[in-house]
Amino acid sequence: MCGIGGMYNTEYDEWEHNELFLLIADRGMHASGIAWLPRKQEGIMVTKAARSSHYLIARGISKYVGTNNLWVMQHARYTTQGSTKNNYNNPIEYNEIIVTHNGVLQNDYEILNELGVTRRYEVDSEAIAAGLSLRNWRWVLRNVKGSMAISWVDREVPENINLMTNGGNPLYIAELVDGGYAWASLEYMLDHFDAVDVYPAEIGVKYTL
Repeated sequence: MCGIGGMYNTEYDEWEHNELFLLIADRGMHASGIAWLPRKQEGIMVTKAARSSHYLIARGISKYVGTNNLWVMQHARYTTQGSTKNNYNNPIEYNEIIVTHNGVLQNDYEILNELGVTRRYEVDSEAIAAGLSLRNWRWVLRNVKGSMAISWVDREVPENINLMTNGGNPLYIAELVDGGYAWASLEYMLDHFDAVDVYPAEIGVKYTL
């Protein structure tokens, strides 16, 4: 069990950023990480640590990330594979793909072998990132077994965030009053946003924001 969340094209403030990061930590306190794209288009940034989001917030992560971003992806990890002491947690990067993953995979070793990938990380999410990079999201949906709710971005198209669940783990999307979006593992994690609508992601559907 892990937690994922994020915001896209919305004028969020520091409190909203921190509140979401704290709420997703309910599903994982072993590690946490953030990826974000500054509106100045300086390139995608990633930071992560083998500590909870509570720790990162106390250390001022929201001021470091800032609020003038096109999007932010957050992850809170509950360790099911690998050490709790390293920082190879989500967001996972493979080539041009950056992904956050909530769930547990059953065939990550088989997937990596099929793709001809030498494992870089200790976590099963690497199989998703490699599959998205070397194949596509439909291939991942068909071939990766286990529970999977994910958000990901392609560095070649950094303006777009993609969301998907295979039904093994929930994923909720909020359409916000200002025209932006927020998403999280559970519906209540989005209660603090000013939303027009909040709905569960349909199984097997890719949402591109």
